[in-house]
Amino acid sequence: MCADKGPVIARCMPPSEPLTHRLAFGTAFDLTAPINKTLRHKQLISRWFSRLTSASCPTVNRTPQLQAEIDKLLKAKSMKVCDIIIDPGYRNNTHQGVYAIFPPGDGGPVYVGRTIGGKDGVAQRIWDHEHGISSLLRELRDPQNFGDFLVRTIAIQPPRFAGLVELFGIATLDPVANRP
Repeated sequence: MCADKGPVIARCMPPSEPLTHRLAFGTAFDLTAPINKTLRHKQLISRWFSRLTSASCPTVNRTPQLQAEIDKLLKAKSMKVCDIIIDPGYRNNTHQGVYAIFPPGDGGPVYVGRTIGGKDGVAQRIWDHEHGISSLLRELRDPQNFGDFLVRTIAIQPPRFAGLVELFGIATLDPVANRP
């Protein structure tokens, strides 16, 4: 306790000194201010992202590399979902990587995903989608015709980079089934 002022959170401080918390990247936040969790979250993400993309940051700018992988994905040969979940399409898509699902006909992707650990890779994941072992069918407008949807895949290693490509693809292509 601090002189009848309630429990001590960090240390006893004079009333004129705000209680702050210093994060790993050096930004101090006033912890006594009213909390707006959404705003605070957006501020943290914005500051974190600006640190990652600033010239002083030692990380490598991977945007061109990620864009090249997305371009490769969009140019990949497409197969119908119903053809991927049976042989020989299944056998030819057992790699780990990133995939995009497109509606029949023209249009942008409705879903971008990745697989990094499944025994049968992308083919197993598409089979899972077809058989309702994911939330994808609930997100689509026409799940009865899912077998006619088109899939494009690319093999990507290591798994961390595959995750980055997936997230970059979701951010740039804005597929409807990936939206929160």
